Amino acid sequence: FSSFHASRIEGLSALEVEGYLRQALGDAALPEGFAEKLHQATGGNVSFIEEYLKLLLESGRIVREGAGWRFEPGEALDVPPTVEDALARRLARIEGTPRDVLGWLAVVDKPALPEEIASLMDEGKPASGSSPEAIEAALGNLARTGFLEREGRRHGFASAAARSVAYHALAETERRRRHGLVAARLLATKGALPPLEEIAHHLFHSEEP
Repeated sequence: FSSFHASRIEGLSALEVEGYLRQALGDAALPEGFAEKLHQATGGNVSFIEEYLKLLLESGRIVREGAGWRFEPGEALDVPPTVEDALARRLARIEGTPRDVLGWLAVVDKPALPEEIASLMDEGKPASGSSPEAIEAALGNLARTGFLEREGRRHGFASAAARSVAYHALAETERRRRHGLVAARLLATKGALPPLEEIAHHLFHSEEP
């Protein structure tokens, strides 16, 4: 649904939500009262609506039909109470290397290259043996789902909410361990050190601040 983007801050009206759905889903027949229910639940927040539609897609409630989309019959999936809850439900469906990649990117908290993430993953869990190619494939898939955005060969989170959900999905001890590894990597940088604020941030959130 990335073809539709709105930069406005205020929420859409009920009529505009229906227009959004028509633009995002094409000629798909909307379930009765769907647009109104979605407007009431989201307050017309475009980011919230988009995450909910992605959740419907990933859970198989919306499927491709030719050049358009189709709602599968059955009981509608409840709208989560917040956009963060919608993201958390989507995150729960991600496993293995892509999930680990999201966790590392959340700790690094800036766009990163595949080989940078692969190096951290190998240092943090040597047995994983994650290659830059495997990481790049995972990053590409995560970008296609809208969790990440690509900037050249670097990938970063598409939104602060997505990063926050991925970050807090990690156990606190694991977050601290990863911050420590990132801090150690930054301190070992040859030549000019990265910004001191970046190093201090990771040290503060590590196991031994």
